[in-house]
Amino acid sequence: MSPTPMNHAIKIYANHLADLRYSPTTCERYLRVLREFQEYLAATCPATTLDAVNRDTVVLFLRQSNAGSASSQNVRLAALRGFFGFLRRQGMLPSNPAEQVEFLSVKTTEPTFLSMSEYGRLLRVLRRHSFPALIARNEAIIVVLFNTGLRVSELAALTLDMCDFSTRAFRSVPLKGGDFGSVEWNSETERVLKAWLAERKDCRVEADEHALFVSTRGTRLSVRAIQDFFKRVSTIARVRKRVTPHVLRHSMATEMLRHGVDIRTIADLLHHASLNTTRRYAHVVDSLRRKALASLEPKRKPPRERPRR
Repeated sequence: MSPTPMNHAIKIYANHLADLRYSPTTCERYLRVLREFQEYLAATCPATTLDAVNRDTVVLFLRQSNAGSASSQNVRLAALRGFFGFLRRQGMLPSNPAEQVEFLSVKTTEPTFLSMSEYGRLLRVLRRHSFPALIARNEAIIVVLFNTGLRVSELAALTLDMCDFSTRAFRSVPLKGGDFGSVEWNSETERVLKAWLAERKDCRVEADEHALFVSTRGTRLSVRAIQDFFKRVSTIARVRKRVTPHVLRHSMATEMLRHGVDIRTIADLLHHASLNTTRRYAHVVDSLRRKALASLEPKRKPPRERPRR
């Protein structure tokens, strides 16, 4: 087996990530780690080829990096695991040297979500502060994210032909991990989509632009543009949380659990690969229930009984 040049290996792996439809942010992050690993090999052991990289090489690289938190370090390890695993499956390496390196334990945090009042405040603010021609589009973005649980990259990838109003669903949506699936929606989502599509007809959009959500220039709305839009709206609405498109995904799951929807149904709607991912929201709802019960407790301490004589 002849050694595979690092540059060539990174290039074909980048194409592999694109084929799997990883988000642009994830692709950029993984490829940055691989380039740093390439520089590390060139500086410390320039004669080392990819097939000579072992577990110790990976561990030393991770230790010398200034990744900071355990979760950041785990991202770096995930990038290396995926890279070497891909090369092994392609027959370019005999084994995956990063496979035996363990991930660091990370303290789990409860997902951030919006209450219904905060969600309503976002909608009211965008209606007051958006350009008239963009009100329907901006409202559709927020309502679709909240009512479908789509990730921001999935939302940005939507096209006109994915909209199936006969069954109230987006069809053949490119999901996380390279899969394609259907994403159902309700009557509220249908309402805002029809309102936006009526406005979209009057936008200056090229005939070959099939993106569902477009910018004022008539081009597909990017992930970054959607994220920036959320930042502006949440700042104006004075929501005391870091509001991102993904927070609406958390909000959808939390709200459905509060209404007694089965956790497996929620996992299916969100296209979670593992039920454990969905179970995180159950802890949030349990916490809300405890706070609700605590609100019934008397605000003042009961009077002390006088000692009996």
